[in-house]
Amino acid sequence: MKTTYKILGSIYDKIKESEKEYNISNFDNRILNYQERRSIFDYEYCVRKIKLSEFFKIESMDSLEHLINNLEMYDKIIISIDYNVVGDLIFFNFIMKRIRQILTLLEPSIKKMELMNDCP
Repeated sequence: MKTTYKILGSIYDKIKESEKEYNISNFDNRILNYQERRSIFDYEYCVRKIKLSEFFKIESMDSLEHLINNLEMYDKIIISIDYNVVGDLIFFNFIMKRIRQILTLLEPSIKKMELMNDCP
């Protein structure tokens, strides 16, 4: 039966959750996606966002390490929560657990991170 569905972010199952506190800020459409190259406006401080769904698409630790290496070049990374968790406490707790597990993997490489709500 497990072949008929896929649990979001199952590669993060055994990863310890981050204990660091992160605030969730409101959506800001001025922040570029992490796939955008550095521009003239990034000369001092480069901030990029990555959607949470990008982390859930990853199926191997090698792919995750490659993504983390790509994110290291930026001064600050914002993880954009692109799932609507309002009104569903179980789904909210599940998503927050996955976010804390992902943050544990990112913290050694990326010094400044933030969470941003990407849903209305």
